[in-house]
Amino acid sequence: MWLEAPDIAAIAQPGQFITVRCEGLALRRPFSIHQVVIASEAKQSQVAILFKVVGKGTLWLSQHQGGDKVDILGPVGNGFSVEPSSRNLLLVAGGIGIAPLVFLAQSASPQHSITLIYGASTARELYPFSSLPLTLNPSPSKGEGKGEGEKRSNLLSFPDSVRFIPVTEDGSMGKKGMVTDILPDFLGWADQVYACGPIDMYKAMLACQSEPFASCHSEGAER
Repeated sequence: MWLEAPDIAAIAQPGQFITVRCEGLALRRPFSIHQVVIASEAKQSQVAILFKVVGKGTLWLSQHQGGDKVDILGPVGNGFSVEPSSRNLLLVAGGIGIAPLVFLAQSASPQHSITLIYGASTARELYPFSSLPLTLNPSPSKGEGKGEGEKRSNLLSFPDSVRFIPVTEDGSMGKKGMVTDILPDFLGWADQVYACGPIDMYKAMLACQSEPFASCHSEGAER
């Protein structure tokens, strides 16, 4: 969902979120900032949120149409931190946890090489597949050109340095299994690790590491 919010768009950083007042609910609902578009006319700048209908708040939000007004506050939170010396960034997403990592990938500088590992139960639950670069060969390397298994689309604009690796539990797209099944293959390559997903994903990430992450930033998808 795109929201016209020029003041938020102007200062939003990857990893931050907004809160939305949903009708009939006492507490505001937090949503990660998914994308930002800075328009030529500042007042038309927008932010996007990505959500799955799982309760009253998201159901109410999903029923809005273009032109409707929504009460939002933000940006909130410190956001992700990228060290100046880091070159290889590993992004690990589970389910709707893809939301803030898309913003991070789009905001990365040309000096960064990014691998985005994204897991879901089935292909249907993955972020719209055609909108992301795809690598079917999940192995990290440096200076590798685009392979036969890669696709491109204009639905989202990503730096060429972003490698997208889908993982589904039923094998309906990409590698079969969990994101943590291939995570160890990339830990030695990554200068920093960024993760967003369900609590069980974080527990599995901790269990699969043989030594502490050099630098790991996480955001909860289950607020």
